[in-house]
Amino acid sequence: MKTTVIRDGIEPTIVLVNGFLSELETDVSDWLEIIDILYPKNRVEHCRWNSGSFKTIGKKVVIENLAKLLLLPQAKISLLHSTYAICKEIITAWSKALEVATETGIHLAKYINQQNRSFVLFGHSLGAKVIYSALDCLERQQSVSKAFLFGGAIANNEPWTDIYLKHPELMIFNHFSEQDEVLKRLYKLATTFSHEPVGLKGIENSQLSLIYNIDLSHVVTGHSDYKNHKIGKILFERNKLASKYNLGSSLVGRKWSYSALALSTLVSSLTGFLRR
Repeated sequence: MKTTVIRDGIEPTIVLVNGFLSELETDVSDWLEIIDILYPKNRVEHCRWNSGSFKTIGKKVVIENLAKLLLLPQAKISLLHSTYAICKEIITAWSKALEVATETGIHLAKYINQQNRSFVLFGHSLGAKVIYSALDCLERQQSVSKAFLFGGAIANNEPWTDIYLKHPELMIFNHFSEQDEVLKRLYKLATTFSHEPVGLKGIENSQLSLIYNIDLSHVVTGHSDYKNHKIGKILFERNKLASKYNLGSSLVGRKWSYSALALSTLVSSLTGFLRR
């Protein structure tokens, strides 16, 4: 794991964690479209980890097929075989990344424990598992105030109660979409259909007072549709609405959908107009 400072600023420090196959990615401008709306003046750090990369998978597939060509010069590698080889490498890389994500979370927790700063964590896809592992291992109390999960590739039946008992003042905002085909198909295939990911259906037993399940199915139609200005604006308006009407406690542990947000915002606007 390696943390890189994207910009300096006030506390809390924002830590960004990308997901599967993001190992070589250094550009976090997509994240900043959200961060610049929610935390425009805060210090931002990028947590890079060994999550694998498309480049590595591509090389393995090419080398494997090339070896077969050399052994059997007359044979032709079919499209079906190539597709199978790619899927096989992706699933293998995924299994490895699952283990590394847990280890990375442990390292992230150690990093936070050693600092004198406060933090807010943002994780996408398998980055959500990194954050879960970090929260589970975190020792310094009140060092992390909030965790934002987007399209989380982590089981929805993990023992979130343990996180709550360790950090009762922490808030977790879990953003999910039932239209996420990557989690709906590839994730389930890679995990042998053993459970649902939090990025597809929300977190189970979410009546715990630290968890906000936020349904973005109306606006997020794919696994990579979370990190943009539009989502940043939605989250900003949601937070403003919750603060204005003191809805914080009533939103905890419930599915707070974008449609509900839009309706509430409309009612608020009409009420303000009629009072003029």
